Amino acid sequence: MEYRRPVVASLLLMVGGGGLIAADQDTGDLSLERLLLDTQQVTTASRYAEDLRMAPNVMYSYSDQQISRLGLETLGDLLDITPGFKVFYKDLQRVAQVRGVVANDNEKFTVMLNGHSINNVVEPEFLDGPLHLDIAQSVEVLVGPGSVLYGADTMAGTVNILTKELDGAQGTISVGSRGRKTVQALAGSDLKDGGNITMSVTAMERGGYDAYEDIPAARQSTKANGYDYGQLGHLYPSTLFNARASKNGLAFQVISYNADIIGYDQAARADGHRKDTINGFDAHYERDLNEVLSAFGRISYDDQRMRRVNEDGAAATGNSEFEGKDLSQKKYGGEVGLRLHNPWNVFQVGIQRTIKEHDANYRFRAAPDDPTFGGSSIKYYNSPTTTFSTGVYLSEDFTPNERLRFTVAVRGDQDTILGNSRRIWISPRAAIAWQVTDVWTTKVMYNTATRMPTPWASPLNELDTNPASRPPSWVNAPADAPECLTAYEFQNILANDALWWSVNLYYQQIDDFMTWGRPFTNVGDYRGTGAETSFRALVRQGLYTWLSASYSRPRFTMAKAESSLPASFQSNMNQNELPWTPRFVVNLGVQVEVGGNTTISPTMRSFFREVVYNTGAPHSPASPDQEVYHRAYLDLTSHTERVGGIPNLDLDVTLRNVTNNTKPIPTVWQGSSLYRVEPLVISGTVTYGF
Repeated sequence: MEYRRPVVASLLLMVGGGGLIAADQDTGDLSLERLLLDTQQVTTASRYAEDLRMAPNVMYSYSDQQISRLGLETLGDLLDITPGFKVFYKDLQRVAQVRGVVANDNEKFTVMLNGHSINNVVEPEFLDGPLHLDIAQSVEVLVGPGSVLYGADTMAGTVNILTKELDGAQGTISVGSRGRKTVQALAGSDLKDGGNITMSVTAMERGGYDAYEDIPAARQSTKANGYDYGQLGHLYPSTLFNARASKNGLAFQVISYNADIIGYDQAARADGHRKDTINGFDAHYERDLNEVLSAFGRISYDDQRMRRVNEDGAAATGNSEFEGKDLSQKKYGGEVGLRLHNPWNVFQVGIQRTIKEHDANYRFRAAPDDPTFGGSSIKYYNSPTTTFSTGVYLSEDFTPNERLRFTVAVRGDQDTILGNSRRIWISPRAAIAWQVTDVWTTKVMYNTATRMPTPWASPLNELDTNPASRPPSWVNAPADAPECLTAYEFQNILANDALWWSVNLYYQQIDDFMTWGRPFTNVGDYRGTGAETSFRALVRQGLYTWLSASYSRPRFTMAKAESSLPASFQSNMNQNELPWTPRFVVNLGVQVEVGGNTTISPTMRSFFREVVYNTGAPHSPASPDQEVYHRAYLDLTSHTERVGGIPNLDLDVTLRNVTNNTKPIPTVWQGSSLYRVEPLVISGTVTYGF
């Protein structure tokens, strides 16, 4: 079996946009020294292959070998140790914070599979879904705004999973504590006269755990009342299918993502399912017009759906109340563009168009004793509606010599989801990267992003904005503007044969931040400063150490009249110190080669000064008292290649939370409620290639 950098995935890096110049970097069978210290090529920031040190964004890249040696199974595991990110639970859903931006969903950043967005129509749940990272050849994480070439549907970060490209086959079986099971199969073949086709199928299932043991009822999430306490983190059988191919400038990809996650109804019972379905297709063609000029085109289709139902899809036996939701969207996308490239210049220009069909999404409720909701009923969020978005971008990367690069880009977006406004929202980008010496690179960056609301948060939502259809406490004014993120970043990188050390300083601001802070959706503005560092060092042959750390100091200002916002929202957001986000995050570890084919990797994950304001109950308007939390967790992974002398047979054994630290920590966006992290998890993964 042969591993290569996924050229097909690079050609498909086109969510909201066209193709790129592909990288061709062999990352298979690397020694510990070369694997962890090589200067990496990335594609996500500029949509063509470039040195990570010169990219116009703050980025991190993980190879498949790094992922397996660190015991990272899910995207949530990976982001939890990435500078600038931190992952916590919000009721039954894991959500990621990015540079102190505390959101009550995962809509603030975008996850892509080979460049194709797999964010669902609303409140995407992919941190614990069927995305087992053994599918990945590499994962590129862009921290901060980077949507200039992609579109107005991402903001605080972009994660691009580049899947393996094989000439052969690979099978993976993983089992672990509390019913963890994963089965994965990949198969691929090189095509005659160039090109490749690779397909993969993943099936995952996980049991839950008791997150509320010995936590007073008043400090449990209001969504936790009546839960089966063994449910947090529960993933019912879920699947992911991916197929991609390329030849002679033509590339295509098919994605089918089906996640079945423990869910709740509005009667606050975790007896239901939250089902996320994404079926997508994209195709891209690029042709050289001459030696320096190429033209490209792209088409894409996505059928996205999020449902909340109980075990039987209707009211549970013996219960008089039940509520569920069915939200869906179909997207048709296209792009045409030109790329001029020579040794000192890459110029890109393109126009993107997306048509979004919104079906008659609805909420259904069986509540005979609740006259507010009209007994048993179905109520529609919107009439069948079609919206249109158009984006135009220009990007110029000028490299007068091999040590200096200037980047200037601008994007304009128009979207009818906010009504018939003809306003064009502008998102510029500028960066200077200078390789001062052979080991020192310094970058100054100015990046922006504009994110349009989801249909649920937009004026399309006719249900939550109608006092005649909802209880007064649930009436919500829709978003009247996109949220706009601006970041000023200064990064320095030291890199040689034994060291990689990056330090980032930033100031960022978000205008018209969107969240569920009833009665408004655009509730206020963020301002924040911070610092991030990533350190990797080869101490000696076979011994490697690493560290990732972040500091964030966000501030939130309410832009709406405070008297109109719920008291609990004010008491938990409008404080001197923003709650639910740690001031410091520190992750560190070592990797030691043992016996020539085994690597032992202990890791410590920690955070400090996470604040919550104890109001006495999760949503009480009483005057809050500040509580501060600090926690540390120890993980241990063993990665063995050529088990028993059998080529291409690998074994990973991972222990997460070895010290069984289950002390309570704050639940994001649930007032002053608390939960316990998952106790010790033991898992083993066997991978065989042929």
